[in-house]
Amino acid sequence: MEFSLSWLAQYVDLPEITTREGGDEIARRLTAAGLAVENADVSFEDERLFDVEVTTNRPDCMNHLGLARELAVILGRELRPPAFEVAESS
Repeated sequence: MEFSLSWLAQYVDLPEITTREGGDEIARRLTAAGLAVENADVSFEDERLFDVEVTTNRPDCMNHLGLARELAVILGRELRPPAFEVAESS
């Protein structure tokens, strides 16, 4: 699955995304944590994409928020989940 580094940065503080080495370090740490990064290239409009092999026993990581949660734990950073409100009904 392909994940956008800028989208991941919306959920977890990743100041090092501005450098090539920072993105490579994130890819290395994800791989070490069991989420194998197959490729970490810059593609359309200079967007850095990680091609992550997410195994079927980790459906929680099959979206940007789930992978950002893993990154937050790996890097010791705070997760910023999206804000939402549930409307109550009778």
